[in-house]
Amino acid sequence: MNVVQRFGDTRVTEAFVAAGLGIAILPCYTAGGAYRSEIVLKNLRGVVAERHIFALMRPDRAERLAVRTVVDALRAEADAVVAANIHRNPPRG
Repeated sequence: MNVVQRFGDTRVTEAFVAAGLGIAILPCYTAGGAYRSEIVLKNLRGVVAERHIFALMRPDRAERLAVRTVVDALRAEADAVVAANIHRNPPRG
């Protein structure tokens, strides 16, 4: 597979696909949008995919309780998702 471009915005990706400039793998709950009539959505099985979520903050704001609480909640949710998926898709090798 030759990956020639990555976009963080699914709308940009969908626009390129709708224009006939490639194919894409997107999360099923975000795909379609404004281009639903111009693109074809197919469910894939056996594809191992991951998502990267970044929390950006200034160092002085990272020390605030509210910010730490949100970041801790994001980490806990990410850990839960990983744990749930490990049970469904055990590592190969």
